[in-house]
Amino acid sequence: MKLSNLWKGLTRDQRCAWNSWARNNKVVLDDGTIRRVSGHKAMTMVMRNRFIADEDTDETHVPQPTTWRLNAVSVRDTGPWTGPGAPGDMRLRVEESTAVRTDWFVWATAPVPLATQGARLAYRFLREVNVMEGQLAGQTTENFASDYVRVWGSFFGPGPAGTWLEDRYIYFRVHQHFDGQLGPALGFRGLIAEEL
Repeated sequence: MKLSNLWKGLTRDQRCAWNSWARNNKVVLDDGTIRRVSGHKAMTMVMRNRFIADEDTDETHVPQPTTWRLNAVSVRDTGPWTGPGAPGDMRLRVEESTAVRTDWFVWATAPVPLATQGARLAYRFLREVNVMEGQLAGQTTENFASDYVRVWGSFFGPGPAGTWLEDRYIYFRVHQHFDGQLGPALGFRGLIAEEL
Protein backbone atom coordinates (compact mmCIF):
# COMPACT_ATOMS: atom_id res chain seq x y z
CA MET A 1 0.00 0.00 0.00
CA LYS A 2 1.27 3.49 -0.82
CA LEU A 3 2.21 5.50 2.24
CA SER A 4 0.12 8.46 1.08
CA ASN A 5 -2.93 6.17 1.33
CA LEU A 6 -1.95 5.37 4.92
CA TRP A 7 -1.90 9.08 5.76
CA LYS A 8 -5.38 9.51 4.30
CA GLY A 9 -6.63 6.67 6.51
CA LEU A 10 -5.46 8.29 9.76
CA THR A 11 -7.93 10.01 12.05
CA ARG A 12 -7.62 13.73 12.76
CA ASP A 13 -6.06 13.00 16.18
CA GLN A 14 -3.54 10.59 14.66
CA ARG A 15 -2.48 13.18 12.07
CA CYS A 16 -2.16 15.76 14.84
CA ALA A 17 0.08 13.34 16.77
CA TRP A 18 2.38 12.91 13.72
CA ASN A 19 2.42 16.68 13.09
CA SER A 20 3.33 17.31 16.73
CA TRP A 21 6.08 14.67 16.60
CA ALA A 22 7.46 16.18 13.37
CA ARG A 23 7.60 19.67 14.93
CA ASN A 24 9.73 18.34 17.79
CA ASN A 25 11.94 15.83 15.97
CA LYS A 26 14.21 15.92 12.95
CA VAL A 27 14.41 13.05 10.46
CA VAL A 28 17.33 11.76 8.37
CA LEU A 29 16.63 12.29 4.67
CA ASP A 30 17.93 10.07 1.86
CA ASP A 31 21.00 12.26 1.29
CA GLY A 32 21.97 12.08 4.97
CA THR A 33 20.83 15.59 5.88
CA ILE A 34 18.81 15.97 9.05
CA ARG A 35 15.90 18.39 9.25
CA ARG A 36 12.35 18.94 10.37
CA VAL A 37 9.66 17.95 7.89
CA SER A 38 5.87 17.77 7.77
CA GLY A 39 4.00 15.15 9.77
CA HIS A 40 3.14 13.33 6.53
CA LYS A 41 6.80 13.23 5.40
CA ALA A 42 7.94 12.20 8.90
CA MET A 43 5.44 9.33 8.95
CA THR A 44 6.66 8.26 5.49
CA MET A 45 10.32 8.20 6.60
CA VAL A 46 9.58 6.41 9.88
CA MET A 47 7.38 3.81 8.19
CA ARG A 48 10.05 3.12 5.56
CA ASN A 49 12.70 2.64 8.27
CA ARG A 50 10.40 0.29 10.18
CA PHE A 51 9.78 -1.70 7.00
CA ILE A 52 13.54 -1.99 6.30
CA ALA A 53 14.10 -3.14 9.90
CA ASP A 54 11.24 -5.65 9.63
CA GLU A 55 9.44 -3.98 12.52
CA ASP A 56 5.76 -3.35 13.21
CA THR A 57 4.49 -0.96 10.54
CA ASP A 58 1.50 0.44 12.42
CA GLU A 59 1.08 3.93 10.99
CA THR A 60 -0.89 5.03 14.07
CA HIS A 61 2.18 4.45 16.30
CA VAL A 62 4.23 7.65 16.70
CA PRO A 63 7.88 6.92 17.70
CA GLN A 64 8.86 6.96 21.35
CA PRO A 65 11.72 9.11 22.69
CA THR A 66 15.15 7.50 22.97
CA THR A 67 18.72 8.27 23.98
CA TRP A 68 21.21 7.81 21.14
CA ARG A 69 24.48 5.93 21.78
CA LEU A 70 26.95 8.11 19.90
CA ASN A 71 30.18 6.21 20.68
CA ALA A 72 28.83 2.67 20.70
CA VAL A 73 30.34 1.39 17.41
CA SER A 74 33.23 2.05 15.03
CA VAL A 75 35.11 0.37 12.17
CA ARG A 76 38.40 0.31 14.10
CA ASP A 77 40.40 -2.79 13.09
CA THR A 78 37.41 -4.38 11.33
CA GLY A 79 38.21 -3.93 7.65
CA PRO A 80 37.31 -3.67 4.93
CA TRP A 81 39.60 -6.67 4.45
CA THR A 82 40.46 -8.50 1.24
CA GLY A 83 42.11 -11.89 1.03
CA PRO A 84 41.66 -15.36 -0.40
CA GLY A 85 38.01 -15.66 0.65
CA ALA A 86 35.42 -13.69 -1.32
CA PRO A 87 33.50 -11.48 -0.66
CA GLY A 88 35.95 -10.18 1.97
CA ASP A 89 35.25 -8.94 5.47
CA MET A 90 33.77 -5.77 6.97
CA ARG A 91 32.10 -5.37 10.34
CA LEU A 92 31.28 -2.88 13.07
CA ARG A 93 33.31 -3.00 16.30
CA VAL A 94 31.41 -2.69 19.57
CA GLU A 95 33.01 0.19 21.49
CA GLU A 96 30.61 0.21 24.45
CA SER A 97 29.35 -2.97 26.11
CA THR A 98 25.58 -3.20 25.89
CA ALA A 99 22.90 -4.87 27.96
CA VAL A 100 20.28 -4.40 25.23
CA ARG A 101 20.27 -4.97 21.49
CA THR A 102 20.93 -1.91 19.34
CA ASP A 103 20.29 -1.67 15.61
CA TRP A 104 22.39 0.32 13.13
CA PHE A 105 21.61 1.33 9.55
CA VAL A 106 24.80 1.30 7.46
CA TRP A 107 25.52 3.25 4.25
CA ALA A 108 28.83 3.03 2.38
CA THR A 109 30.68 4.47 -0.62
CA ALA A 110 32.39 2.71 -3.49
CA PRO A 111 36.17 2.33 -3.06
CA VAL A 112 37.63 5.84 -3.40
CA PRO A 113 40.96 7.62 -2.87
CA LEU A 114 41.37 9.60 0.34
CA ALA A 115 38.63 12.26 0.21
CA THR A 116 39.47 15.90 0.70
CA GLN A 117 37.81 17.82 3.53
CA GLY A 118 34.23 18.73 2.60
CA ALA A 119 34.06 16.43 -0.45
CA ARG A 120 30.55 15.14 -1.29
CA LEU A 121 30.57 11.35 -1.27
CA ALA A 122 27.94 9.07 -2.83
CA TYR A 123 26.59 6.70 -0.19
CA ARG A 124 24.27 3.74 -0.73
CA PHE A 125 22.32 1.89 1.94
CA LEU A 126 23.76 -1.56 2.73
CA ARG A 127 21.68 -3.04 5.55
CA GLU A 128 20.71 -2.98 9.19
CA VAL A 129 23.44 -4.40 11.45
CA ASN A 130 22.66 -5.53 14.99
CA VAL A 131 24.74 -5.30 18.15
CA MET A 132 23.22 -8.05 20.24
CA GLU A 133 22.45 -7.79 23.95
CA GLY A 134 25.39 -8.69 26.10
CA GLN A 135 28.05 -7.94 23.46
CA LEU A 136 31.20 -6.58 25.06
CA ALA A 137 33.46 -3.75 23.96
CA GLY A 138 35.98 -5.11 21.45
CA GLN A 139 33.65 -7.70 19.95
CA THR A 140 32.39 -7.33 16.39
CA THR A 141 29.12 -7.67 14.53
CA GLU A 142 28.49 -10.20 11.80
CA ASN A 143 30.31 -9.75 8.49
CA PHE A 144 28.31 -7.58 6.05
CA ALA A 145 30.76 -7.67 3.10
CA SER A 146 28.29 -9.71 1.02
CA ASP A 147 25.73 -6.91 1.44
CA TYR A 148 28.35 -4.43 0.26
CA VAL A 149 29.07 -6.57 -2.82
CA ARG A 150 25.34 -6.84 -3.58
CA VAL A 151 25.02 -3.02 -3.54
CA TRP A 152 28.37 -1.79 -4.96
CA GLY A 153 30.11 -4.85 -6.40
CA SER A 154 33.46 -6.17 -5.24
CA PHE A 155 35.75 -3.84 -3.30
CA PHE A 156 38.78 -5.99 -4.16
CA GLY A 157 41.51 -4.25 -6.14
CA PRO A 158 43.47 -5.65 -9.11
CA GLY A 159 46.53 -6.61 -7.07
CA PRO A 160 47.42 -9.88 -5.33
CA ALA A 161 44.81 -10.95 -2.73
CA GLY A 162 42.57 -8.06 -3.81
CA THR A 163 44.94 -5.26 -2.87
CA TRP A 164 44.93 -1.85 -4.58
CA LEU A 165 47.98 -0.28 -6.24
CA GLU A 166 47.15 3.04 -4.53
CA ASP A 167 45.29 3.28 -1.23
CA ARG A 168 41.50 3.05 -1.53
CA TYR A 169 39.02 3.67 1.24
CA ILE A 170 35.38 2.95 1.93
CA TYR A 171 33.55 5.65 3.82
CA PHE A 172 30.69 4.58 6.10
CA ARG A 173 27.71 6.52 7.41
CA VAL A 174 26.08 4.73 10.34
CA HIS A 175 22.89 5.70 12.20
CA GLN A 176 21.42 4.01 15.26
CA HIS A 177 17.85 2.92 14.51
CA PHE A 178 15.08 2.86 17.09
CA ASP A 179 11.32 2.66 16.51
CA GLY A 180 11.59 3.99 12.96
CA GLN A 181 13.85 6.89 13.94
CA LEU A 182 17.49 7.32 12.93
CA GLY A 183 19.98 8.90 15.30
CA PRO A 184 22.81 11.29 14.41
CA ALA A 185 25.25 10.11 11.76
CA LEU A 186 28.51 8.47 12.73
CA GLY A 187 31.11 8.80 9.98
CA PHE A 188 33.94 6.32 9.53
CA ARG A 189 36.66 5.63 6.97
CA GLY A 190 38.14 2.18 6.40
CA LEU A 191 41.34 1.53 4.41
CA ILE A 192 40.90 -1.47 2.11
CA ALA A 193 43.72 -3.85 3.04
CA GLU A 194 44.60 -7.53 2.92
CA GLU A 195 43.56 -9.42 6.03
CA LEU A 196 46.67 -10.94 7.57
